[in-house]
Amino acid sequence: MIKKRKKDPKLNKKRGNAWEGKLAKDLSEWIFSDCNVLKRHPSSGAEKSVYSGDIFPMKQISWKCFPFHIEAKTGYEKNAHPFGATKQILSWYSSAYEKINKSNFESNIWIIWKIPNKGNLFCIDYELKTINSKFKIQTDINNNQIFVYELNDVIKLDFYNISEIHRKEIICEIIND
Repeated sequence: MIKKRKKDPKLNKKRGNAWEGKLAKDLSEWIFSDCNVLKRHPSSGAEKSVYSGDIFPMKQISWKCFPFHIEAKTGYEKNAHPFGATKQILSWYSSAYEKINKSNFESNIWIIWKIPNKGNLFCIDYELKTINSKFKIQTDINNNQIFVYELNDVIKLDFYNISEIHRKEIICEIIND
């Protein structure tokens, strides 16, 4: 009889932390062309800081503010089927929306979900015009929709050209030296 190994929660936490660190570097390279601008929040967003979310700038940036609330999620395989995914993403989105409303910053919510052995999803509350979403979710919050994409498809795009929102909210807010 073959015994199943028990999953070590500490090992899973280490893997999740390592993935969040790599994700921060990948997003930093994509947005700033410098892999050291963004970092994983040491307590995964649980403690108060200037920024909210799991990933935020650790260097001075030339923007008036960092307009993203990035939630990095890993696991939750049992919720990866279409109905479960919709419910799970809505739950994370609602939680992020509440955090943003408590802060003084208006942020775009990004939820990045690593589903083991299936890939990474990039969930945002506006449509990217240059690629097709996997699916859309209607929310009860301001009648918003959440658009779900494959992360690898998104980061292949030029960050500054992916949507009208980015051009208006980011490029226009870059501080001229």
